[in-house]
Amino acid sequence: MNNLPMTFPDPSAFEAFLKNIDAVMFDCDGVLWVGMKVLPNAPELVKKLRSMGKKVFFMTNNSTKTRDEFLVKFISLEFEATLEEIVSTSFLAALHLKENNFNKKAYVIGTPGVTKELQAVNIKSLPIGPDIVATDMVTWAADHLDKTSLDPDVGAVIVGFDHHFSYSKLFKAASYLKDPNCIFIATNTDESFPSGEKMVIPGTGSIVNSVKTAAQREPVVMGKPHRIPFDYVRRFHNLDSNRVLMVGDRANTDILFGTNCGLHTLLVLSGVTTLQEIQEWSASDFHFDWRMSFSIFFKQPKLDFRILSEMPIEITFHTSCVPFAVVMEVPSNIALIVDLHSFTQHELLPGIRNFKSLLKYRRYLQFSVQSVK
Repeated sequence: MNNLPMTFPDPSAFEAFLKNIDAVMFDCDGVLWVGMKVLPNAPELVKKLRSMGKKVFFMTNNSTKTRDEFLVKFISLEFEATLEEIVSTSFLAALHLKENNFNKKAYVIGTPGVTKELQAVNIKSLPIGPDIVATDMVTWAADHLDKTSLDPDVGAVIVGFDHHFSYSKLFKAASYLKDPNCIFIATNTDESFPSGEKMVIPGTGSIVNSVKTAAQREPVVMGKPHRIPFDYVRRFHNLDSNRVLMVGDRANTDILFGTNCGLHTLLVLSGVTTLQEIQEWSASDFHFDWRMSFSIFFKQPKLDFRILSEMPIEITFHTSCVPFAVVMEVPSNIALIVDLHSFTQHELLPGIRNFKSLLKYRRYLQFSVQSVK
């Protein structure tokens, strides 16, 4: 990607930038945690931002939990959070129907995270869970092709993550959506979940696209990269988009969300988007609203020192603020990716070849300089 980094001229530049930020919006999975594993120093980072007077919000595309259930998870993982700071797609889906005076039933492809949020605003939904799947097509057709199998009171289809998704559910959703007055809502369109290098865990987007294709309808999408989550927060908080930072691990949802809403953006590499993908992008593929010389991300299971450039670099630890890196005189086609976690204050001399006792510092930092083509 051309002109990827934006450099900070001196160690005070990042602090100066934060002085112009009133609120930080975090994606959750892949940024603050992966599954039930907290990424190192994530709770401390959130706490530090609060101590600096910043508002903090948690913008998750995950529809499998209610906001109350997310709050329990935040507390169990030792994050400071309040219910009002959590913006989930299941909550937004229920709110969308409520504010449109919806008085029918919803057919939900999803989990109790969605149906509980609907129940909280007095909206009825059909039972969820696995459908009974026939072993042959003749039996399936006999069970499903009778129109009386569809509930005439259904007026909305909500598609979220559902590991019980089946052809039977696709049939029902598309059939309900044949009525042009039936509301079509997707919680999010994430293609996959964070996983290992050898596996792909299909996300809600794969289910949504199946329903879209069958129904020939476009849904109202509650989650990032669409504006609905930001517009919801701005109802209750006087936020200037030019003074909000979005932190995420997925470029085509989190970072694009920030761009769509006019926010500053910070991509971390602890989740979905990889450095290799960044290298392969061209300027026309993706646009970072805020091009940075670094991406702060959290401790990885394996440390990997790769020095691929002779460019002069200065790494700075600043104890009064979030750790950051300063890139000195680096051309625009060089991106610096920094992993900063538990550390003690020390200095690394400018110039890549001037590190003292490289192995001594392996515990404290990981860095790599990559040419971005």
